[in-house]
Amino acid sequence: MHSKDVHLLHAFLVFAQSENIYEAAQRLGISQPMLSVYLREFEANMPQNVFQMVGRKKELTSYGRKLHVSLRHRFEGLSEKIASLALEFQSEEEAQLKIAGYRSLLRRIALNTKFKGSVDFLSDSEELAVDWLIEGKADLAISRVVPNTHELVAKKAFADELVLVFPKKWTVPSHSLSKETCAFFAKRAFFAYERERTFLDRVFIGAYQEFQMKPSRTFSDWPVIFEMLAEGKGWSVAPDSYLSDNDSLTFIRLQKDPRNTTLFYILSRKSDQKIPWLKTTIQEIQDIFQN
Repeated sequence: MHSKDVHLLHAFLVFAQSENIYEAAQRLGISQPMLSVYLREFEANMPQNVFQMVGRKKELTSYGRKLHVSLRHRFEGLSEKIASLALEFQSEEEAQLKIAGYRSLLRRIALNTKFKGSVDFLSDSEELAVDWLIEGKADLAISRVVPNTHELVAKKAFADELVLVFPKKWTVPSHSLSKETCAFFAKRAFFAYERERTFLDRVFIGAYQEFQMKPSRTFSDWPVIFEMLAEGKGWSVAPDSYLSDNDSLTFIRLQKDPRNTTLFYILSRKSDQKIPWLKTTIQEIQDIFQN
């Protein structure tokens, strides 16, 4: 099999396993017109039509679907191996890096990175960032969520302080965790992020057991929590670094305690560890957060 035939086969398999031609082109790291050329060349070598247009969407014909099933089992893992080898021999200038994580963290990387290739920042929750990494839609994820899997490698990025967050327009008794301040917040809605829902048990109840700081609502989406806080509807506990781009909120530092910190990690796939520029990129991100 010639190298061109391998590329055409690879293009077909990736297209068949993607939602549309745009997603397939992104996964291959090529333009959509170039992928269309590859697919036409692949089809020209087949005895029947492989593709059909359904409206404006390119889809597999019945023959194309059967061909995909047959080739998929025969060349199991081919797409991943080709993609991995391509990255291994790709220079940093040619690379298209995708980093997923919460927007304020990505903004900090964007402002300070010296990465020579192109970078796409995928902003969303920590959990979704990890899902994108596992699914191959991202190359790196910045997250506190570290799945119990051998497929990922976690490098410590930084330790962040958890703070009590509330609207700037509130007038609180003091900017310290005094008894009066705790009483103030105990009377107002506490919107908890799912990962921090039991955090208040040790922060508040340990010092002031008469205050029952139980979440009014629990969310798995930080932007929703911050939107509700900005509207003056309640307060929360969040990583300090998440507040850098929110001018309508302020915070109170919690009691000095190692348990009141949260660790962020840079996650990458184990299969990508041979990529020459990956190690230096991870080191650069670590330096950005630690400076």
